[in-house]
Amino acid sequence: MEPHQSIAILLDYLGAEMGTYIGGYQGSIFSGIRKELARRGVPWVTYVGHAVHDVNQNSAYRKANDLYRLIDPSRHAGMIVLTPAIGTHLSDAEFLDFLEPYHPLPIVGIGRKLPGIPTVLVDNTLGMQDLMEHLIVTRHFRRFVFMRGIAQHHDAQVREQVFRAALKRHSLDILEEHFLTGDFHSARAYTAMREFLLQRRDFEVVVCANDEMAFGVMQALQDHGLRVPTQVAVVGFDDIAEAQVRIPPLTTIRQPLQELGVEAVNLLLEGQGREEVFLGSQLVVRQSCGTLPGLEDMSTLPLTRENRLYQSLLDTVRQPECKGGFTAHWYELLLETVNLGDPLDPLQQQLMELQLQAQQNLSPALWPELTRTLLEGHRLLYEIQKVAQSRSYFSYTMTMIHQMRLDAELLSYQDLPSLLGGLKRYLDWLEVERYVLVLYDTFGPEPSATAHVALCSEAHPTEPSSFPTRQLVPDSMQDTLHQDTWFAMPLFINDEHYGLLLTGKHTKFNLDGDMPRYLISRALSQVVKVQAQSRYTESLEQQVKERTHELQQEVKERTRAEKALRVANQELQRSVLLDGLTGIFNRTAFNDHLKRMWKSHLDSSQPLSLILCDVDFFKKYNDLYGHLQGDSCLKQVAKAIERCARNREDMAARYGGEEFALILPETDLAGGMRVAERLQQELNALALPHAASEVSSQITVSMGLANLIPEHGTSPNLLIQQADLALYEAKHLGRNRVVHRSSETQEIMN
Repeated sequence: MEPHQSIAILLDYLGAEMGTYIGGYQGSIFSGIRKELARRGVPWVTYVGHAVHDVNQNSAYRKANDLYRLIDPSRHAGMIVLTPAIGTHLSDAEFLDFLEPYHPLPIVGIGRKLPGIPTVLVDNTLGMQDLMEHLIVTRHFRRFVFMRGIAQHHDAQVREQVFRAALKRHSLDILEEHFLTGDFHSARAYTAMREFLLQRRDFEVVVCANDEMAFGVMQALQDHGLRVPTQVAVVGFDDIAEAQVRIPPLTTIRQPLQELGVEAVNLLLEGQGREEVFLGSQLVVRQSCGTLPGLEDMSTLPLTRENRLYQSLLDTVRQPECKGGFTAHWYELLLETVNLGDPLDPLQQQLMELQLQAQQNLSPALWPELTRTLLEGHRLLYEIQKVAQSRSYFSYTMTMIHQMRLDAELLSYQDLPSLLGGLKRYLDWLEVERYVLVLYDTFGPEPSATAHVALCSEAHPTEPSSFPTRQLVPDSMQDTLHQDTWFAMPLFINDEHYGLLLTGKHTKFNLDGDMPRYLISRALSQVVKVQAQSRYTESLEQQVKERTHELQQEVKERTRAEKALRVANQELQRSVLLDGLTGIFNRTAFNDHLKRMWKSHLDSSQPLSLILCDVDFFKKYNDLYGHLQGDSCLKQVAKAIERCARNREDMAARYGGEEFALILPETDLAGGMRVAERLQQELNALALPHAASEVSSQITVSMGLANLIPEHGTSPNLLIQQADLALYEAKHLGRNRVVHRSSETQEIMN
C-alpha cells in the first residue's frame, strides 16, 4: 500500500452495534472486516450514507448518499462494499454505474454478486435445505407460514425458492396466503404476523428469511397468547448473537458473518484474480422449533461447574439432609452471572433443561421433590432478575436524562462558537474515541468543494484555512486519517449540507449510532437559521440608515423603513422565543414567563401550578417509525398541549427533547388536575399509534403536577423541582399517568 492510503468501507447505516462493533447482520460482518484489517495493520475509513435509491425515487435520506461522491479513489488502496445493504433498490446495471467513479480502485463486494466485481458469498441453499428437511422429516411439520425478506434481495429470493421447492418435494400444500412480507425488519414482520393472526391460525411453524423477522414473529405470537414452541414453532436465518439468548433460543441457519468480513479483506488484498468466494451455511437446532438439547448444550459454563450443579440437584432431591446444596450452588451462579454483566434469561432455560435431564435419572416418586427444589431455583432467579433490572433501569434512566439535557442544550445555541463548545461536551460525554467536525465553506444542496476543521479531539490545531473536501481532513491531519480507523458521516437536514462528522467508535451503551449525526445536523441548522435572521435584520437596519440619510425630507419613506425594521425585530424576537420544530414557546421563553409569574404571585399570594410531561417510550417510537415521524409526533403533542392553555397567562412550552411544560397561573391543585385530564383527553382523541409502547397502543404521556404559593426567599426552581419529582414518580409507577405534588400531598391519577 502507498502512504496516505487506507481501505474504504461502504455501509448504509450506523446502528448502536457499530459503537462497540458487535451484534446485527452488518455489525457482525463489519467486525470480521475490522479484525482482519487490524491484524494486518491496515487502516480504514467507513463511509456511512444510506441505501442508494433510484434517481426517480423520493427519499428523506437521499442527501446522505452525497457522501459517496466525496470518496477519492486515489486516497484508498481498495474498497469493500456491503452490496445487499447499499444496493437494495438498484439493478445490477445501476449498481455498476454507482461504482464506476471508483475505478480502477480494487473493489470487493459482500453478499451480492455483481458482474466483474469479486465477491464473498454465502451458499444459502444447503443450510435452507437442511432446515426444511429437519422441520418436515424430523419434526413432522405439515402446515407452514413463510416470512419473506425484501423482494429484490437475492438472498431473500433464494431462501424462498428453497422453501417452496421443499414443500413441493414432500407434496405439501403451497398456500400463497401463507407467504407474508417482513422486508428483513423485525417491526414489519411483527405487524404482518399480527394481521395474519386476525384471519387464521391453521399453521404449525413460521419460517423466517432472517433472525430479525423471527424475533418480531415470536413477539406477535406471544401477544396473541400463542406459546413458542409448544403451540407454534419459529425458525430464522443468520444466527446473529441475539438468537442464542432468546427465550426460547432460536433455531436458525448460521451464516459465517465474521468470516465473510475476513474473507472480503483477504480477497481484496490477496485475491489473485478470484471472482467469487463461497462460504457454507449451517443448520443450528435450538428450542424454538421444539427440539430440546441434551445436557451438553445447556450453557456455556465450564463443564466442571455444570456437572457440579447437576450433581447437587440430584443429591438434594435424593437426600433431604442436603437440602441447601443445590440452592447454594444455584445462588452462587446467579450472583456470578450478574457481577459479570451476563444476561440472566438463558438460566431460565437451563432450569428447564436440568429438570428434563434429572427426570431421566430419578424415579417418578422423587419428581415432586424435584419440582419443589427447582421452584426454589426459579424463585431465586426471579428475585435476582428484579434486582438486576432495577439497577439497569436506574443506570439507563440517568444516562437518558443526561443525554436529553445535552440534546436540549445543543438545540438552544444561537451562534457557532457557543455551539462548538456544546458539541465538545456532547462528544466527550459519548466517549467518542476521537472526532473531527468538518464544516463546508458554503452550506447548500450539494457538498461544498472546500471545507475547514471546526472542532477536533486530537492535539491538532483547528485550522482556519480551507482544504479540498474530498481530502476529508487538511494535509496536516492526513497521517492521522490514514493510520487510524474512522467513520465518516454526512451532516445535513432536508436539502442542505453542513459538513462531515469523522469519529472513532463511541462506548456509551444503548445509543443509536446515527443519533449524534442527526442531533449535530439539527443544531447546525438552528444556528444557520438564527444567523440568517440576524443578517437579514442587520441588512434591514443598514437599509434604514441609508434611506434615512438620503431621504430625510421624505417622512413617508422613513416611516415605511422604520416599520419594516420593527417587523423584522419582532420576527427575530419571536424566533428566539419559539421552538423551531413544534412552533410553541421554547425553554428560554418558559424560564422568562415562569420568573414573571413567580414575582407576580409573590405579591398576590395566589397558587401557581406547573405541569411537566414526557412522551412515553419516545426513543422506541423513533427507532420504530424514524426521526421524521418522530418530529411529526412531537408537533402534534405540542399542539395538543397548547390547546389546553386556558388564557393568555397560561403558557405551553417545549422543555427539551420529548418533554413539555405548561405554566398555570392562579391555579390550585384541583384546577391543575383538570388541565392534566384535558390533556389526556386531547391525546386520546389524537390516537397516534405507538406499536413499541409498553403501556398503550398509542402515544401517551407521563405528567408531574406541582402546586405552590410562592414565598419570599424561594425561587421558581422549587416549583420545577417538585414537578420534576412528580414526573419521575409517574414514570417509575408505570407511565401514562399523572402524579401531583403540593406542600401537603402527593397523589396519582392513571
